[in-house]
Amino acid sequence: MIRWRLRNKLILLMGGLVVGLLLVTLLLVDLWATRQAHRTVINDLRSTQMVFEQFQRARFERLLSIARILGREYALRTAVATYDPATVLSAGKNFQARAKSDLFLVTDETGKVLARTDRPRLEGVAEDLSSLPAIQQALDDKESTHLWRVQDKVYQVVSVPLKAGTDLLGTLSLGFELNDAVAAELKAMTRSEITFLVGGRVVASTWTEAARQDLLRQASRLSGQWSTREAAELLYPLVELPILGESYLSLVGPLQGLGVKGMGFKILQRSLDEALAFLRSLRRAMVAVGGLVVAVALVSSFLIARGVTAPVQQLVQGTQAVAEGNYQYRISLASRDELGVLARSYNTMAQALQEHTEALKAAYADLQQKTQALESTLRKVELLEQVKGHLSKFVPESVRRIIERAPTAPDLEKQEKDVSTLFLDVQGYTRLSERMSREQMNELLERYFSSFLDDIYQHNGDINETAGDGLMIIFQHDDPIQHAVDAVKTALAIRYKVDKLNAQLQGPYEPMVVNIGINSGVAAVGSTRFQGLTGTRWTFTASGPVTNLAARLGGLATNGRVLLGPETANRVKGYFALKSVGEVELKNVQEPTLVYEVLTDAASDEA
Repeated sequence: MIRWRLRNKLILLMGGLVVGLLLVTLLLVDLWATRQAHRTVINDLRSTQMVFEQFQRARFERLLSIARILGREYALRTAVATYDPATVLSAGKNFQARAKSDLFLVTDETGKVLARTDRPRLEGVAEDLSSLPAIQQALDDKESTHLWRVQDKVYQVVSVPLKAGTDLLGTLSLGFELNDAVAAELKAMTRSEITFLVGGRVVASTWTEAARQDLLRQASRLSGQWSTREAAELLYPLVELPILGESYLSLVGPLQGLGVKGMGFKILQRSLDEALAFLRSLRRAMVAVGGLVVAVALVSSFLIARGVTAPVQQLVQGTQAVAEGNYQYRISLASRDELGVLARSYNTMAQALQEHTEALKAAYADLQQKTQALESTLRKVELLEQVKGHLSKFVPESVRRIIERAPTAPDLEKQEKDVSTLFLDVQGYTRLSERMSREQMNELLERYFSSFLDDIYQHNGDINETAGDGLMIIFQHDDPIQHAVDAVKTALAIRYKVDKLNAQLQGPYEPMVVNIGINSGVAAVGSTRFQGLTGTRWTFTASGPVTNLAARLGGLATNGRVLLGPETANRVKGYFALKSVGEVELKNVQEPTLVYEVLTDAASDEA
């Protein structure tokens, strides 16, 4: 009962739709065919426009190539260098014949005509073309392309400079005429009628003389609009123009390069009447076909409706199965019509969904494993970063710089380098440590040492070793004087910070006295390895007599003095006020050493 009603509804629906669609189709096809004919003509005109532009560019490029070659011709440059019009004209005619150009014009370096082949040169009159944009650009050592209007003719012209070495001899201009032959050549390529209007005259066209006059009358009526709006904005208006009783769709565009807007136009035309001629035959054919289609549609709708309901029911069951997540349900339908295609498409879709679901489950499991592995790796990286952060506190800055430059193979072997070494010693450390608790003493040292840590790094110092009450600081620089100056500046900054802290801590703590010794010279800078059964211990330091002498000077200094070795004093004597202490015999130093004391940071004579 239900299927019968569905079948009848389908017959009525399909029959009504076919009739209605046929009527609408007839109307739409007629409208579409009309518009398509217009569109085809418009596209043909646009293509003609593109062909013309490409044709124009090709001619300009050919002219430029010829002009460049002629510009390098020794004979032409020699003739121009004479500045004799007859000589230049004779050479110009020969070269014009070789170039096969319609225009050959040469000027001197001021823009005055020496020779031209399009018309005789005015005798006794130096024709000045320097005001023309093309000639101006050539005189400025630039190439240019333009359209020239010469009397009743229009030429495509290129202008190039003529030079002898770096000297400008003049300019060379070559041109091809835009004439009826060019228009005919373009028509052969595009099957469009082509006309060039310049100054209200037809300079070239594919039309007969009668058609030209008719077109000229139409153009005279519309040229004011083209000049004031479309040409000024470089637009291409489409207009219908009747030519000798036949309607033509016309594409109008400016001839660019003439130098004056609205002076010239190109008109590209295709016949609308010819394009629409096929519509009459099409309308008769569509009416005949429409009647046949209605008859066939009524019979077909009955047969289709009868066979549609059973496959549709299978499709309904299949979609319900997919909605419930059962992707294994398949439809058995062997027909080759749209329903058969739909059934096979459904089976393909269900198979793909089943495979994709299984693939997604496998991918999800794999993603979980990779996520867990990535989380484990990230935890290890975080742990390594923490270890790196802790270890970096115990690594000298110079070592870190070496490792950053070459992380995979750092060069830590000892090398001889010119350095300045500063030894800092806390005077009376043993006495202070006996009077104070370990925590207090450690807190006091950290406070003092922290106060001048920034000064050490600001002056390129590297804290190499610490030993309870003392520091060893190494200064390096490409300039040996600079690292010696940096070391002394650091020493004075330390002394200033110590005095400042002593004033702040006066009362609770005894004043702290810091003695400093500095020496400069070549030392062995690098790593030292100590190997034992329990492993290897690395240190990075500077060793040698220079370092030893700096340590002795630090031990010799008292009452907060800064003592310098002779080499350091020699390097910084122009920067600081120094006082000679005299020669002093130091432990483990073979010869007496001339020692200096730093007084201030202002240069003065040696005491």
